[in-house]
Amino acid sequence: MKEELIQKLEELIKVELTDEVLAKADELKNEYLKVFDEINREQQQKFMEDGGNSDDFEPKKDPLDARFAEIMHILSDREHKYRKLLADEVTAKL
Repeated sequence: MKEELIQKLEELIKVELTDEVLAKADELKNEYLKVFDEINREQQQKFMEDGGNSDDFEPKKDPLDARFAEIMHILSDREHKYRKLLADEVTAKL
């Protein structure tokens, strides 16, 4: 599931940014975070069932999470530039 969401996000960073693209990216981000939380909850539950203390639990590192963070950073930078460009266009029209 994470792989599919990463793939869709990677496709979005290749297209021209619009409000629709940003909305879709936000949807995919929220889906990814839900999956991330669910996997961590399952791992923590198993850890505790095996006798571990919840305070000692550390989720397993997943390289997909690092790629997700990179993509979110790229999208954030692009959104910032996009919003600035729109604001500059509005200012130029005044």
